[in-house]
Formats: sequence, structure tokens, C-alpha cells
Amino acid sequence: MDLIKSTIEGHTAYGGATPLEGWTQSLTHLFFPHNFHVSDRILLYIAQRTPKLNFIVLNSSNEITRSGFSKAIAHWKQVKFIILGPIDGGCDVDLIGEMGKNWKMLEHLNIHIDNFVVDRDNSIVIAKNFPGLLSLGFWHSSIYKSGINTILHNCKELIFVRIEGCMLMDEKNGSRKKAGIRDFIEWSAMKVRFKVPT
Repeated sequence: MDLIKSTIEGHTAYGGATPLEGWTQSLTHLFFPHNFHVSDRILLYIAQRTPKLNFIVLNSSNEITRSGFSKAIAHWKQVKFIILGPIDGGCDVDLIGEMGKNWKMLEHLNIHIDNFVVDRDNSIVIAKNFPGLLSLGFWHSSIYKSGINTILHNCKELIFVRIEGCMLMDEKNGSRKKAGIRDFIEWSAMKVRFKVPT
């Protein structure tokens, strides 16, 4: 936290003053690498000082709680791109709704949360809150075709879907298999391009 405070309050990591006081007010991109663990306190501290943020990568967010995340995102109204890592307490329809309430301009949503379920219910909430999505990504999620279908038919601007390391769930018997590009061939006539790395 000391390094974050020192940097944001206009000092370098070595304690020297920088000539740009209040420089964070114009900050638009924020990237937290995998090995930098972010807590509620750090995220809220940064959020209160970066109102123009529009690009967020939260890879190591497992120390962030749902309530902490909700408080922080209320300060960011211009977000267009997010990679969201794990949240303590999970990512569900309520959290997606909270994001939608604050991020009316979101165009790129990437959910990097193990075991996030892309079912009809979660997909309805994604489509309702982010109808203008251009790209969507899931990492290590459980995918139902009905969920993908719901998103594709309600997010009319969507042009790209990335599905990486996900399991495709059988709608009838609940069995699962590793998702591959051929599992999404039925939507090839649409303008949406799927990328499913092997």
C-alpha cells in the first residue's frame, strides 16, 4: 500500500517529488499483473483518485470482496474494457448487475474466473446490462450453449467471443467436455467470430 500511496500522491517509489500533482485524474488505463495482489483497500484508494479510468485489468483480484469491488466501481463511470479475475465471494448476477449499473459504456468484458457458469440466467443478465458489447471472453468457465445463444441474440454489436480453457456443459445430462471451436460452428453464419485456443 505504501508504494501505491507514494506513487499516486505524486512521489516516486524512492520518495522524490514529481512535478505532476494530481496526475491520476487523467489516468485511463490500469493493469494489475498476476503477482500483484489487490485488496479492497487498495482498489478503493485507487478508484477514488482515477475517475477517468476506461481500461482495467484485474488479474490478481482474489483479495477483493464483492462489496469492495462494488464500492470501487462506483467511481469509474467510463469503463469500456475489463479483464476481471477472481472475486472473493464469486461473480454472479448481482455483481454483473452492479457492473452494468455503473458501466454503461462497457464494450469488452473478459471474465477470468474459474468455474464461472455461462448459463441462461447469467447470460440474460450479461446481455441486459451490456447490450453494446463488442467482445466477450471466458476463461476456465463452464459454458452452456443456451447461455452463448442468449448473449448472441441479445448483444447485437458483438463481433468476437474468446473461450479459453472452458468446459462445454450438456444441457440435458450435465456431462462436460473440453470446449473446442467445432462446438460453436452453429453460429458461424453470424457476424461473430469465435476463438477457442486448444
